[in-house]
Amino acid sequence: MIRQLNSDDSKAIHQLFLEAYNGHWQWSEMEISQSFNKNYYYYWGVYCDQQLIGVAQLTLLFNEAELINIAILPTHQQHGLGKQLLQAALEQLKQQGMTQCLLEVREYNQPAKVLYEKLGFIKIDQRPHYYTDTQEAADIYQWKGNDDDKNFSH
Repeated sequence: MIRQLNSDDSKAIHQLFLEAYNGHWQWSEMEISQSFNKNYYYYWGVYCDQQLIGVAQLTLLFNEAELINIAILPTHQQHGLGKQLLQAALEQLKQQGMTQCLLEVREYNQPAKVLYEKLGFIKIDQRPHYYTDTQEAADIYQWKGNDDDKNFSH
């Protein structure tokens, strides 16, 4: 099951990101909770047996969305859940007027890049030495929503 999340889910979101990012998640539970008070942060979650196993965090300003984070618990990866989750989030944002979505991804994060490309994202730019921990570049991807996108339908 995939559903849009709300501030009541802040603790579960925080725990999921901590586990998925091996403790390297920077937002506190309070920061997540407070982000729901801003009209441009959106979260979607995917559940298995009533347990939150994946989260997509996006912003929407006017007609442009940005994927801030997407994470699936390691024990549930490689089953297509990330694709389903991101598809659901983008479909709902399209209904709210979104016409494009941007994201940044580490240049060597091949599994994520494969997922994004399957959904019709294309690489449009690169930011050299973007990540301070590794000096790795960030690849910038863009998705332009249109109704005849064959990669995006279920």
